[in-house]
Amino acid sequence: MGSLVAPVTVHEHRRAERADGPATVLAIGTANPANCVTQLDYADFYCRVTNSEHLAGIKDKLDTLCVSASGSEKRFFHHTEEMINAHPEFLDRATPSLDARLQIAAAAHGLDGNIDAKELAPLAANNVKKCLSDALTPLGLDGGEWNDLFWAVHPGSPLILDHIESALQLKPGKLAASRRVLREYGNMLGSTLIFVLDEQRRRMEEEGDGAEWGVILGFGPGFTIETMVLHAPDHDSRKKN
Repeated sequence: MGSLVAPVTVHEHRRAERADGPATVLAIGTANPANCVTQLDYADFYCRVTNSEHLAGIKDKLDTLCVSASGSEKRFFHHTEEMINAHPEFLDRATPSLDARLQIAAAAHGLDGNIDAKELAPLAANNVKKCLSDALTPLGLDGGEWNDLFWAVHPGSPLILDHIESALQLKPGKLAASRRVLREYGNMLGSTLIFVLDEQRRRMEEEGDGAEWGVILGFGPGFTIETMVLHAPDHDSRKKN
């Protein structure tokens, strides 16, 4: 009788699928839907496609939220005005529309409105140092100056960026990549960080930021702070140039 082979554990199976050492970013790709509406025009667009132009005060409220409070200049949508006109069920909550939405992948950007940024911003700021310490200490990088790092912070709102910047006493410009992506594209949920990373890479190449180590900060449900340490592999070559 042959010997029995010990079953492979889940941990062993997952370990065999993973490479040793740190992950390497080989390329960064970004894309947006073709339909772009400026924040200045969004209130008119929304009222027109939802047939709510007759409702008193809604346009003024939207203008205040979009232009004054959002921190972004544009909104990108998968769905177009023509698409919405062709699917009136999208505007009627009593009418089934899931099949049509799935067929055209009309996934709206944004959250469901149950999260208050005014509450999350100080929560993130009060806990960010602990999260950074947990991520940086194993690499021997804890205890340094935060401004010695380069930063890719998820720009959920201007308020969160302001609180993170203040809590870490970051110099002006350290979160410039995050602020530019928020201004140009708004909050695109998780994919926003890829845009920020690409913008930070561009700035480091063009402006010669000498930082060798950096951090990605993402914010998720729960409320959670996701932290990833970054290393610029071409740091030495950029210093010589």
